[in-house]
Amino acid sequence: MDGEHDSEIVDDLITNAQNRCYYFGMKPAEFWSLTPYETTQWFKAQAERNNDLYKLEWNQTVFASWHTAAFQRSKHMPKYETMLKMIGIEVAKKQSPKEMLQIAEQLTLAMGGKPREEMEVK
Repeated sequence: MDGEHDSEIVDDLITNAQNRCYYFGMKPAEFWSLTPYETTQWFKAQAERNNDLYKLEWNQTVFASWHTAAFQRSKHMPKYETMLKMIGIEVAKKQSPKEMLQIAEQLTLAMGGKPREEMEVK
């Protein structure tokens, strides 16, 4: 009976490890190709990655909160375009109505729609 109980414990450990690996995105073939040591190392790497992501999200939240409060207190709000340039985002040039229509027509055709000439009522 003792051997049976040990077998159930091992099965439970494997099932739990397998489920956790699947939860974190590992494929079944990957799980079964790793040794227990490699699986443990993989878990440690995932934990470190998740911790790094948590820190990044926390830093972004603090950054956004601080700037929101600072902007509320400022007497002069910087231009949006200036703020985008400061963080390396290129400001898109304004499109003319003709350019917008051309892009809309291209998207319509790309999605299988009919050309504008076929749509006009005669």
